[in-house]
Amino acid sequence: MKGRINCPDLSEKNIRSYNASNAFSSLGVSVDDRVIPGRGPTSFTIHGELCHKVGSLLPEPGKVPSYAQLYIYDPNNALEFRKKRNLHLLPEVLEIIQKTLLESNEMCKLYKQAFEILKDANREEHSEVPVRLTFKAGTDCRRYNLPTSDDIAVILPGDGSKEAEKRDIVLHLRNHHLERISECHPMYLPSHYVLLFPRGELGWSTELRHWDVLKQVYKPDAPRNRLTQLEYFCYRLFERSTEYSAILRAGPLFQQFLVDAWAAYEQNKLYFLRTNQHELRAEVYSGLTDIVHNGEDPNHLGKKFILPSSHLGSPRHMYEIYQDSMAITYISHVVTWFFIRVSLGGHLTC
Repeated sequence: MKGRINCPDLSEKNIRSYNASNAFSSLGVSVDDRVIPGRGPTSFTIHGELCHKVGSLLPEPGKVPSYAQLYIYDPNNALEFRKKRNLHLLPEVLEIIQKTLLESNEMCKLYKQAFEILKDANREEHSEVPVRLTFKAGTDCRRYNLPTSDDIAVILPGDGSKEAEKRDIVLHLRNHHLERISECHPMYLPSHYVLLFPRGELGWSTELRHWDVLKQVYKPDAPRNRLTQLEYFCYRLFERSTEYSAILRAGPLFQQFLVDAWAAYEQNKLYFLRTNQHELRAEVYSGLTDIVHNGEDPNHLGKKFILPSSHLGSPRHMYEIYQDSMAITYISHVVTWFFIRVSLGGHLTC
């Protein structure tokens, strides 16, 4: 948003709070706020799984609205709620950010539309009819195309449209539970990082394909021409002299974005490996078919999933690195077995 608004520098320690106070979704993760002693920049440390979650569009009775709930209120009332929840933030900066998002971010209109549909569908007191935000596969997702409210459709169940997918965002009018947003949904990033995507630019989706620069057309729809999640993040993190990158200049929020991007890519990759064990031919790996022959009960061992050596950090990957290092050492004679035995304190036997 550099050059568009006049506000104090947001790259200080409070930029994450400014972003969270205006975000549509919350960050579901356990954050380690301990400060590591020493010199250098602070780090963003998490424990466990990271995900984005969205709640109902109406707050629970007696609770202050937050996140997407604030965008269905009058802007003046929403600003007062933000001020009460964030006393350490400057009110004038909160007002500038809210005004800019309401003018430029298409997701504000989308959530208001979803709220109106939910309100009409849940006229009865105890009714609980959800809506889902689904991405239109035919949408042109090139970076230079501004997002529109038509890119994401608000669909009621049973309206004759296609069946709900796991990647759809499910919204409720009154529900005390949080719904998880899939890492494959194009609203996964812009729904939380509103300062990095102030116009609501859609993120990565499974429908993205490589663009042929010479022919100015999309490459044929084939697996090798699909834009991977890793390629998308590499594109976002590459600095170009011809354009301004808010992501690379976001300070602590940039660190959070990096951790979020890595977690989304890693979790998506693990999900693929878990659901495509037949393509990996997991049954031929040693150790799995011998369970019954060893007299062990398979019901007590749980379900096993194979991580191939191509997955960084897996046992097979570490074993492959060990084998390669031993082969290099043997051929180059840089380290002798005598030196290895001495280094291990004589515990290695040949």
